[in-house]
Amino acid sequence: MNGKYMRILNLLIISAFISLLMISCVKYKPKPLVPENIIKEIDALRDVDFVSAKGELPFMKAATLMSEKGPLLLAIKAKYETVQSVANIKTPWFNPSLEFGPEAGFDLDPSATNKIVPFISLGFTIPFGGKLKKNDDLNKAKALRAFIEVQVQHREMYLDLREKYTQLYLSFQKLKVQQDLVKSSKLMLKLSKTMMKVGATTALDVGMIELESNKEELELLEIQNELGEFRARLSVLLGVDATKIKHISKSSLQQLDDEIPAYKKLKSILVKNHLELARFRFDYEVAEKSLRVEISKQYPDFNFGVSHAGEAGDKSYTLGLSIGIDIPIFDKNQQGIAQATKEREEIRKDYIATVHKALSELKRSFESIKNNIKKQKLLEEVIKPRAEGNLKMARQALETGGIDALKYLDVLRTYQETMKDVALIESDIRLAWIDLEKVLGVPLTPYPGENKFDISIDPIKASKTKETKNAK
Repeated sequence: MNGKYMRILNLLIISAFISLLMISCVKYKPKPLVPENIIKEIDALRDVDFVSAKGELPFMKAATLMSEKGPLLLAIKAKYETVQSVANIKTPWFNPSLEFGPEAGFDLDPSATNKIVPFISLGFTIPFGGKLKKNDDLNKAKALRAFIEVQVQHREMYLDLREKYTQLYLSFQKLKVQQDLVKSSKLMLKLSKTMMKVGATTALDVGMIELESNKEELELLEIQNELGEFRARLSVLLGVDATKIKHISKSSLQQLDDEIPAYKKLKSILVKNHLELARFRFDYEVAEKSLRVEISKQYPDFNFGVSHAGEAGDKSYTLGLSIGIDIPIFDKNQQGIAQATKEREEIRKDYIATVHKALSELKRSFESIKNNIKKQKLLEEVIKPRAEGNLKMARQALETGGIDALKYLDVLRTYQETMKDVALIESDIRLAWIDLEKVLGVPLTPYPGENKFDISIDPIKASKTKETKNAK
């Protein structure tokens, strides 16, 4: 084959290789972030009708809204999709290297031809030690960890939704109680002014009662502020305007059990469902895979290449074959292996520390519910009936002149504080149950229409769940 055809062949090989590189490259697509447009989109999403004609939102509908439109959950899912997109692509082989150019000859015979000749070489690297497969396994483990993070944070948000929904209900209840107290204090003020006209009470008594009435109105405004805060927190979870929620009936809430499950049973539930422990279990899986990748880097890669070049001053051409391998005498990836080993041990220690913390929180929450149940029984069965009886007798005595207005005011104040305590104990018990569920990582008392939870988060079950969802 003469030199002219060899040059043409070399140019064709180089052109084809460069064209292949250009074709396989991903092209950039701009996607600008325009704040004004995003705000318009969010306003439209938040303005949808999602409550009943009475302004009520059932819990399961709220849960559906959070799962489908909740901005926080959508952001977490986007992070998972980023990691999964990497895991979907197998680790590629190392790119081959291409070298080409001219070679010039010097001190050649005057009659020599081809003083400048082309050369081209192509080199390949073959990884040893199963590096590619181990890296694929690591990417899959990271994707599974990201998938679990979606599940865990979804669960955290679901438990948080139960808390915010309950807090909003309790805030509505407090508002109702406080409105009744304001109404009662105004009636008392009206009565005291009537009694002052007939000389049954003094201007000082009326002034004290009026001050108490003003304080009740002030507390009503505080509760309205609290209501606005809980609505705002709910809006963040649901992705809608929660100010449209005007009422939550007690029938929309979960029916609390009269007795708390045995501590031993709760410990068993915690081990299977505690969300932070689930995170560490999957972090440990990733750390295991990372260590395997670092160990595989000890093994050197195999290099080989082919070259084709002309001989300066001659019409002949040479074909070369090179084979090479790094000799791991100095660098055996000691630093990478040491770091990966210690990171795995660090996760193990964090897991143990979290178990200690979780058991302490479980004990605290367990005792809190027991004490609040006793407190509720005492309030409902003993203190509330006495306060109601005392108020009834005091009102009768005031009307007959048996006591003065200040004495009646003391009895009224005690009654009002008792009614607030009764309303507060329901809040304490419901929030204590929610606190226990958040410690365990799983709901214990289902809302109307809510399925009973069976969610022990383990690697095998999670992997199968992820494969099923990806298949769909």
